[in-house]
Amino acid sequence: MSIEDIAHDVTQFRFCTVALATLQFYDYSLTLPDEVQCAWEGRGWVFFLFLFNRYVPIIYQLWSLFATFWVGYTQEMCNHSAFIHMLVCVVFTLVIQAVLTIRIYAITLKHRLVTGIFVIAATLQFGLGMFMTYSAARFPAHPVLEVDLPDAHLCIYEANRTEEIAYTGLSLLFDVGIFIIVIFRLLWRRPSSVKRPFIVRTIIKDATLYVLLLCTSRVTFVLTSVLTANLGHVTRFPGYTVFVTIMTTRMLLSLKRTSPEDISDGWILDVTTESALEPPSTPQIVHGVNRFSNALSRAEVGKAVPIPLEVIHIRDERPDV
Repeated sequence: MSIEDIAHDVTQFRFCTVALATLQFYDYSLTLPDEVQCAWEGRGWVFFLFLFNRYVPIIYQLWSLFATFWVGYTQEMCNHSAFIHMLVCVVFTLVIQAVLTIRIYAITLKHRLVTGIFVIAATLQFGLGMFMTYSAARFPAHPVLEVDLPDAHLCIYEANRTEEIAYTGLSLLFDVGIFIIVIFRLLWRRPSSVKRPFIVRTIIKDATLYVLLLCTSRVTFVLTSVLTANLGHVTRFPGYTVFVTIMTTRMLLSLKRTSPEDISDGWILDVTTESALEPPSTPQIVHGVNRFSNALSRAEVGKAVPIPLEVIHIRDERPDV
């Protein structure tokens, strides 16, 4: 590799780092008002997932800018930085998969078998990612530069190809599975229930669009990495992390904005518009009416009649035409 090629690669790397940081900070400025108004109201356990997804990548982005342009960045520091980046990306991926798994739990109307499959896949991928991170810590990275080029400091890992293929395969199966289920649940309805306004409202209120974009971006990056034989960058590509962070943040804020006011923590990750608007079945209606009729027949004149809870909770909120 010539000095000109190395200088060109370093310049591209710096330009990419600045562009990604600009994109992330710009999106942060756009979504900060929603975060202050919505996210900080209900501080449930999902709120901590939101904080991790929101601020850990931002902190790391600041460190990346500092490390990229600091002339005192040594080879040893580069090794530590690459290891920390791998660790953050593996944990960050687990957080994203946890959020998507909860959404699948809601979209499939709380189907435990389907949800369990995704939980197992995410757990296996996390375990493999931690093993890869541990292996990277044991074997330091090799310097890219063996020539005297001012202000150039990069390092890479020689990743185990078998481990990278396994990690990539698990990620691909997870995201493709979620994408297929979301599309299937969105389009597969009874003929009388297929109404375009309701589908559009479901996409908006359930943040389905962000879920689809999130899965599409992950699948696209994995396939690109496989086809270009750059598997060593699957868990450490900064652009992928930035885009996924933006999509996940917007998905969580969208769910927060559309959540009912009576939700305790305000995060409806495990509730969907479809399940909330599902009309009561005929046996439920008949049972509620019978309970109400029996209460009226037993009531005395001039006394209040207690209405059964089944009658109170009956709703007939059908999708708009």
